[in-house]
Amino acid sequence: MASSVGGEGGPDDKSVLHVVVVGFHHKKGCQIEYAYPPLLEGQPPDSHDLPDEWKYLPFLALPDGAHNFEEDFIYFHLPGRGGSKKTVYGVSCYRQIDAKDLINREADITRETVQKSVCVLSHLPLFGLIKAKLELCTVAYFEERDFSKVTILKELYDNLSGLLCSDLIDGPQVFIGLSARDLVLRFKHKLLVIFKLLLLERRVLFYSSPVGRLSTTLLSLLSLFPGVLQQGLSESVSHKIGTQISTELILSDFGIDTEEYLEVQLSAVPGSDLEVQPKNTVSEEEFKKNQIDIVGGTATKAGVGSAVILTAQESSDNSTERDEDADHSSKTSTSTYSTASELTSPTNMSGISSDWEKVEKMEVEEAENELKALSSSENGLTPRSSNGENVGESGGMIESDVTPKSSPILSPSPFPTDEFGFPLAIFTKGSVCHPYLALQHHELLQDVNIRSFLVGATNILFKQRRHLTDVIVDIEEDKIEIYDAELRKQLHLHTADLRFADFLVKHVVEERDDIFLDGTAEQSHVGWEGGDEWVRSQFCLYLLSLLSTTENGAQETNYHDFNTQFVEAYKTTHNYRLWKATQHDGIDAMHTGHPFMGQYSAADIKLRLSHVMQNTERGKRLGTAVAKTGQAVNSAVQQTGKAVGGALNQAKSAMSNWWAHLNQDWKTQDGE
Repeated sequence: MASSVGGEGGPDDKSVLHVVVVGFHHKKGCQIEYAYPPLLEGQPPDSHDLPDEWKYLPFLALPDGAHNFEEDFIYFHLPGRGGSKKTVYGVSCYRQIDAKDLINREADITRETVQKSVCVLSHLPLFGLIKAKLELCTVAYFEERDFSKVTILKELYDNLSGLLCSDLIDGPQVFIGLSARDLVLRFKHKLLVIFKLLLLERRVLFYSSPVGRLSTTLLSLLSLFPGVLQQGLSESVSHKIGTQISTELILSDFGIDTEEYLEVQLSAVPGSDLEVQPKNTVSEEEFKKNQIDIVGGTATKAGVGSAVILTAQESSDNSTERDEDADHSSKTSTSTYSTASELTSPTNMSGISSDWEKVEKMEVEEAENELKALSSSENGLTPRSSNGENVGESGGMIESDVTPKSSPILSPSPFPTDEFGFPLAIFTKGSVCHPYLALQHHELLQDVNIRSFLVGATNILFKQRRHLTDVIVDIEEDKIEIYDAELRKQLHLHTADLRFADFLVKHVVEERDDIFLDGTAEQSHVGWEGGDEWVRSQFCLYLLSLLSTTENGAQETNYHDFNTQFVEAYKTTHNYRLWKATQHDGIDAMHTGHPFMGQYSAADIKLRLSHVMQNTERGKRLGTAVAKTGQAVNSAVQQTGKAVGGALNQAKSAMSNWWAHLNQDWKTQDGE
């Protein structure tokens, strides 16, 4: 598994690519000041030039608002160079120093403080391990007080190159600095909502400051998905790079050759004059009845049109009619949208979503037809038909008389998977992940070739552009804003989900007597139950139960505990379709149904009320009102108590004085 993380030959095979210094110039802004080895071949190490693919590197390594903190660190992603789809992982350590303390102060330093970041670019997602080494080097680099001394940076490059290897990502080193316990303590029951949200492949924005906490939270969240941090991010930023956002859906950018398909049907943009009439299509019921697959053909000149589906009866009689319709469709169909503004709202993005569903369906079914050649491959994958049965030599696939121009073998997953099908292909084919996204790169959210994303941002401008996102998670305010009513229903936690979340929270909060080291000194007092690895294992079990239920659940009533609406929505996602397209022997041995399924009890009612009061707007308002009412009542009781107590004290004092005078009078009379 680890062997595929590196590049695809040549320089990309290096575990460490560059050590870079980024500084802030008062006139030029953020710029590259030093790189070892040089970023561009033939350029000196102090060249300010950048590869086109990495033009946002200075703004990622030295984020906006960094001057508000003495030091910080950043995790970020960069696209591969030279057409490579492999993600480049970046770790940057930021510090600032007073200009008066510098021994060698350059002439262009005009401000009172100097801000710089030391950054490491690698092909391995060993964020925490690299950060631990990089922090020490950054401190020593600043203590020199002379930034022209770069020997320590070269030593850092040599040291990391000898230390980091692809075998490390299969061990605990990949989780260094990424605490799953902290996620449970911070989000509590909401963590399960976020976990299920990422499975649905929506447009999600995380907002927080500083950047270190933000990017750590995102990567810790991804560590809950088995294998995603190790392998599943290898194509997480693979998308078209250009000088401006794209308003045209370009399928070839995602490894899809449009010439493999006769036509690809696109939905019309709501509210526009574009109308697309399907040609030679059959209903879904008829499709299932005949149990056939979509067959590719030659592409039109436009590259996009309507998918042609052939039945057993039509395959021999309608070949001429099909060719005429295909020619007519090539003249009438349109594959582009007029402006980007038509696609900047969740409503208008529904057209693109349906387009991707059609493209994904054709890709998966094409893969099923081609997977017969992969039966003896290292993944051990078995081709399957659309109804879930294995396909043999005579798999019943109907060949079209239209010969494709090219028929490449399409793998259901871009990276190796285990016996359970992990990691899931969540961040592939137009779904991107950026632990930190710079403000200068905000146009990425408007690109129509990006069907979903998970990004982190510190600038308030990202939150204000709500029409570009489906969900905003505000880490500082511990708030999840879901703008789609249907999505809110899909993410509603049923009783079994609440039991699972409550089980996690209780075990993480409680301290255990048994000692288990999770790999960090801070957690040496934590037992196995409630530790980082334990939390990840619980989410792995939850995900396995979910997939087993969708695979082997004979009745849809088994979906209820997971939320039927969520399960039905998840079954339409890209990552589930690719997972479903292949056979996974390990999933058959898993328990079908929710791990916390069972009869309702009084404890469930209490748990539901607690969840509603803490995680809904109405519940929070009611809780605030009750709290204020309680404070008012307590204040009134205290004031009343003080008044009554004062009166009693006065009465007691008066009675004591009267009794004392009476005793004195009696003594005087007795004396006389």
